[in-house]
Amino acid sequence: GRMVVGVLNLGPRRIAGFRSEFLVLGALDPDGTVRLLEVPPGVQPGAPVA
Repeated sequence: GRMVVGVLNLGPRRIAGFRSEFLVLGALDPDGTVRLLEVPPGVQPGAPVA
């Protein structure tokens, strides 16, 4: 269990044949690997992103 950053309420989309209603955010590191954006310690689940 780790907490990652995501976005809700963008409207449903079809991705690879599946309905998606949540977008997980990530960034590319220098070698092109996708790294999920993680929540710092102490931040509560559901806290708004500023």
